[in-house]
Amino acid sequence: MMFRKQRWPGTRFIINSEKKRSVILPVCLLWAGLFLLSTNASALNDTLQSEQIRFAGSGEDSARAVVGTSDGGFLVSALTTSIDGDAGGLGTLSSVGSVVIKYDSSNKVLWRKLYDTYYIRDLAVLPDGFIAVGDNYLKQDGVILKLNSSGEIQWKKEMGGTMSDSLNAVALGEDGSIIAVGNSSSKDNDLAGMNKGEADAWIVQISSSGNLMWARTFGGSVQDSFLDVTFLRDGNIMVVGNSFSVNGDLPVGLVHDTGHSNAIAVKYSKSGILLSKNTFGGTSYETFNTISGTMDGGFIAAGRSSSSDGDLSGYPLNSFNGALLVKYNIYGNREWVRLLGGVGHSDEFYSIVQTPDGKYATAGRSDSNEGPFLGLNKGNNDGMMAEFDAQGQLLRLDLIGSQGHDYFYAGALLFSGTKYIAVGDTQYRLDGTYLKKKTDAVIQVYDLNARSEAIPEFSVDNPELTNKDVEVTIKYPLEANVKQYKLGSDGVWQTYLTSVRISENTLLWARFMNSKGVQSKEYSFDINNIDKIPPSIPTIIADITAPTNGNVTVTISYPRDTKKEYRIDGGAWITYMGPVVLTNNVKLEAKATDKVGNSSTERMDVENIDRIAPERPVFVPNTTITTNNSVKLSVIYPEDGGSFNEYKIGSGDWHTYDFYTHIELDSNTIIYARTRDQAGNTSESNFEINYIDKIPPTTPTISLDYMMPTNKDVKATIEYSEDSIIREYTTTKLNYDWKSYTNPVIVDSNTEVYARSRDAAGNYSEIKSVQITNIDKTPPTLPTFSIDLSKISENKKMVVINYSNDSEKKEYRVNGGDWLNYNSAVIFSENGTLEARAVDTLGNISSPSSIDVAVGPDKAIINSNNMQQTNQNILITVRYAESSVKKEYRINKEDWNIYTGSIELTFNGTIEARSTDNMGYWSVSSYRIDNIDKVPPIKPVISASPHVPTINNVVVSIDYPQDAETKEYRKNSGRWTTYTNNIIFSDNGTVEARAKDAAGNYSPVSSFTVNNIDRVAPQTPSIISISDNKLTNKYVIISVAYPADTYSKQYRINNGSWKTKTNKGDIEYFDFEENGKLEIRSVKESGIASDIISYTVTNIDKTPPSGSILFNADNPKYYVARHVSVAYSNEAEKVTMKYQIGSTTGLWLDYKTPVELPANKKLYVYATDEAGNVGFVWEFGKENSSATYFYEKGRLKFIELDSGEKYEYNYDNNGNLQKITKVSSF
Repeated sequence: MMFRKQRWPGTRFIINSEKKRSVILPVCLLWAGLFLLSTNASALNDTLQSEQIRFAGSGEDSARAVVGTSDGGFLVSALTTSIDGDAGGLGTLSSVGSVVIKYDSSNKVLWRKLYDTYYIRDLAVLPDGFIAVGDNYLKQDGVILKLNSSGEIQWKKEMGGTMSDSLNAVALGEDGSIIAVGNSSSKDNDLAGMNKGEADAWIVQISSSGNLMWARTFGGSVQDSFLDVTFLRDGNIMVVGNSFSVNGDLPVGLVHDTGHSNAIAVKYSKSGILLSKNTFGGTSYETFNTISGTMDGGFIAAGRSSSSDGDLSGYPLNSFNGALLVKYNIYGNREWVRLLGGVGHSDEFYSIVQTPDGKYATAGRSDSNEGPFLGLNKGNNDGMMAEFDAQGQLLRLDLIGSQGHDYFYAGALLFSGTKYIAVGDTQYRLDGTYLKKKTDAVIQVYDLNARSEAIPEFSVDNPELTNKDVEVTIKYPLEANVKQYKLGSDGVWQTYLTSVRISENTLLWARFMNSKGVQSKEYSFDINNIDKIPPSIPTIIADITAPTNGNVTVTISYPRDTKKEYRIDGGAWITYMGPVVLTNNVKLEAKATDKVGNSSTERMDVENIDRIAPERPVFVPNTTITTNNSVKLSVIYPEDGGSFNEYKIGSGDWHTYDFYTHIELDSNTIIYARTRDQAGNTSESNFEINYIDKIPPTTPTISLDYMMPTNKDVKATIEYSEDSIIREYTTTKLNYDWKSYTNPVIVDSNTEVYARSRDAAGNYSEIKSVQITNIDKTPPTLPTFSIDLSKISENKKMVVINYSNDSEKKEYRVNGGDWLNYNSAVIFSENGTLEARAVDTLGNISSPSSIDVAVGPDKAIINSNNMQQTNQNILITVRYAESSVKKEYRINKEDWNIYTGSIELTFNGTIEARSTDNMGYWSVSSYRIDNIDKVPPIKPVISASPHVPTINNVVVSIDYPQDAETKEYRKNSGRWTTYTNNIIFSDNGTVEARAKDAAGNYSPVSSFTVNNIDRVAPQTPSIISISDNKLTNKYVIISVAYPADTYSKQYRINNGSWKTKTNKGDIEYFDFEENGKLEIRSVKESGIASDIISYTVTNIDKTPPSGSILFNADNPKYYVARHVSVAYSNEAEKVTMKYQIGSTTGLWLDYKTPVELPANKKLYVYATDEAGNVGFVWEFGKENSSATYFYEKGRLKFIELDSGEKYEYNYDNNGNLQKITKVSSF
């Protein structure tokens, strides 16, 4: 069953939701959202004695609706289970019903009516009576009652289906029609064809006679509810509530899909057409419980918010559930959002209305005690009334309540516009005592015009005229609970905490609110003694502003009534007495200071004093090196020079130098230049021209190293004068192709040598020449040969050499041998070559002449069938000359053999062939065989890396012998493959290698087996025992068994690095002194690891109990026997309490029932948890001690010693002792 605006977080009832079978069960605080009832046993006709009215009986009573009436009074509806007290004599009450009470403008009761089984949730005023809406809790149908001015029912309209349906709020149209909103779970009867989900928001329009005009549902597949309704100034209808749906009328994108509700605001036309829909929320719970139209045509909605994101992003939320205000303009756009709440608490608005002066009055509930609630909270939930200005700033705040639960569920502004009525229920009596499980209806009357008459007092730290900030202290009246101030009429109100620092003249405003939420008037204090305006700037005038090499006099004019000072170059300030004479350029500052210390400064930079001569003129000649030409030059005068620029040559006259001046000098001299700047300072410079030279250097001389005839080159040495900077020669007279002379000139043929020089000025010497005619490099005539054809002896010939007459030296050689002197004919015994040459007297050598002398036949030609390296026999063939009549051969100088055909050689050696012609002449040729190789290469060497067990690939490398021309390997007896790089083995296997040399010999085969690759994971270690599975404050030992194939027993703790156990044996033990995670694995020698086994130790608890021991004695006097009960403050901790009486050295007993404590004895108690941790030992009572103990809520609060010293015990929210403070009183 859904209730009006979900305003009630505490309840006293559960109503069975099964249609037509309602059962009323009295229950305490079971369902957040049902009704809480309220106070007092005052008579119905009593007038209001204070600002509060009670409606009470012996049952549960709770005011749920209120509306102002045109006579200045108001109408209240209260839910009740009472049949006595204020509810007595009203008729039969089956179990639950509503009482409507009419009060006049003096708060007197005019009439009261009981409506049995009806739960009236909202009221409205008609010209001739009232409208009440709610539900019949027996039928669980929504109901609209038309009451006359005396509360009699004129007509009623019940609507719904077979499920739960309820109407939560009502609004009246100008045409007298009635708009009621609520929620429905039915799918039949009046709701047939309208249901959209689990529970729908529901709106109906009823005519003034009770006829249904139209009905609409709104929502999706989950729960949706309309909680309040109002008419806007444009005549349309605005409804607010909440929705858990994310489909239907509220698809994803319009709402936050979080499983929580979004606040909704839906606009309908007067004919029921859906015009717009707004949502508000984040990822938690939001609801709009109430709405009020505003004077600007917009509306304001109020409720509760739990989010800090989405539409709440950027808004401070300091409570678990904050009371929420959202203001919308006439277009439905959000203007501002306000949240009111405390840290970790729950606060909520259930009613809001705009007052005639544009403020907002709200009613709701709060359990906060921080911020604006500080000092106001009465305990648990309190009824809350808050007033805000037009921008949502808090103006007043009032809480009513006690240690129980107290709520305001509705509020109304009376027709006077100055009083606000908040209604709800309370759990305290008027005398302040606690009603415990019962509630009374409460009606609180607030005077919105009430203001405090006490006046804040302002005091300023310096009332005199000053140019400093002033501090204003505001002394608020003692009754001030909320203290505020602002600067200027347009300033923002701020909380007053300490004195206010003010930097400029303004009005300081102050206001305050008393503990009842009554706002004071606004008081102002005029701050007008701050003067921070500096005086006028002094005027500084210099007598000379043009450049000068004299002094400058400065005169300063100051504004009247100021202190006159000046300073130079940032030095100390000097009182100004008259004009200041400056001898150098300076920065002069003048300062004028008024009576309150404001000062103004002006600065003049005096920069026109110039006693420094200008830079000297600079001469720029067209050349600075020795020259035989005229020198042209210009003069550069300094920029700080004036127009007085002059020059003179030698001892001549001064001439003005300007742009058109051109200076050209034909001879060496000195030139002078001078200038003068604007301040009259002069400078002068001169420049000497001494490098004009027009005299040529001396003529060079040439000497030769050979003057006699020679077949060698001739060296010509040339000597130049010292002033020669360019020294040249040539051997070509035509065009004189001059070359730079650096070393003597080498001449290889007869010619003429010329020389000249040039000095630095460019003057050339005369040209010197020498004729060379003594070089002879022509060789003698070539020698000739003549052969004596007669045979002077067997197998010999004689050759005669003929030389020219100029041959001084005659030489010959045979077969390219050494040159020999020729004396007689040369005799040949075998074929050969003769060369001859001649040398003349100068050493010129002729070219060699030669002749081939054939003594016997041509030499035989020896051929091999294989020139390459081979391990096979070689066939030798010999081709003899045709003239050979005898063909012979021999091997390695052994006997000659007759050649008959090819010769097969099985080994290396030298073969010779001899040819003999018919005249008996012979010739011999030889041939060397060294390419037969029948020795195989050595075996290749195979190595692998790594050679230890591994999970990685193994790299095999092979070293072959140097004579290996072909390198081959094969894997696992496969095909032979050329070896180029290392061989990679990803699995175990065999590799073979062989080498072949250039002759084709194969080496023996090498073999290597790779068997160290191991990728098979070892068995997983196992945890075989845990020393303790129960909570303990000692340690836990974990026993682990590692498998037999483990090479490395590894473990790590809390995801740290892996470590290795080195103990012998397969069992390892791990000690844990604190909770943590153990991971274990086995690792083979190859490095492959097993699966990881883990165990997390969570049962070590070394934290002692942190709560407090709470004592409660049936007699506070320590000197009599008494019973003491003991409790532990922190229910979340499972502890056992131990105690002793009189000492702490004996046997500690388990605490189960209250302890009988003898007189003058102390009770010692401590708590121990399941792990065996022991908490602090607490003591209660005293043993003839000199101290008096005071307890509050079962805890030691104060101790007073006989000496008079007093100490206070301070605890946190969980009951834990925080500190002990010495106090002066308690």
